[in-house]
Amino acid sequence: MLSPLGSKEAPIGRLPVKIIKIQIPVVYCYNPVLLILEQQQIVDRPMKHIVSLGILLFGLWIALSGHMEPLLISLGVASTLLTLYLAHRMDVVDHESHPIHLTHRILSFTAYLIREIVVANWDVVKRIIMPGKSISPQMIDVPMPQRTNLGRVIYANAITLTPGTVSVRLQKDTITVHALARETAEELQTGKMASVVPEDPRSKE
Repeated sequence: MLSPLGSKEAPIGRLPVKIIKIQIPVVYCYNPVLLILEQQQIVDRPMKHIVSLGILLFGLWIALSGHMEPLLISLGVASTLLTLYLAHRMDVVDHESHPIHLTHRILSFTAYLIREIVVANWDVVKRIIMPGKSISPQMIDVPMPQRTNLGRVIYANAITLTPGTVSVRLQKDTITVHALARETAEELQTGKMASVVPEDPRSKE
């Protein structure tokens, strides 16, 4: 039933009730600051990585070039800026691709890893050319205490770089490793190498 005003009347008991449909417009608020935070997420994360990567790339260019002429320096700066721009557009500059926050830990771990590589090389050579040195290949599961993907990858690569051991399968809490000898496997299972792997203690993935 239509009333003179054009609205519908729904009788409830003996009293007619008018039902009026009201449309409320939805207003969208545009906030450019929130848009930058949501879409790009580069307020504090990439800037220090981009700056440090630029310094590293330009320093590498200087070391490889060896020329200090103004023209060549300007070309080096231009190539560095172009590389940074492309890396930023591809979104590949982050805490994993350029872990500047782990610099001091990486330096100490690199020294440790070089020493382990030298010792393991000598051990493998002795097992090959000297009699009495046994070779007992075996597959073992090594505990992996690292909490971040970056720490897990560094640990797995360090195992592979050390002669006599190869990372075969990477899981969440363990690494399956092929070891050349029993002594090598036992030393790896002590967790000494895992304890010196650089990792941000505040990070968790």
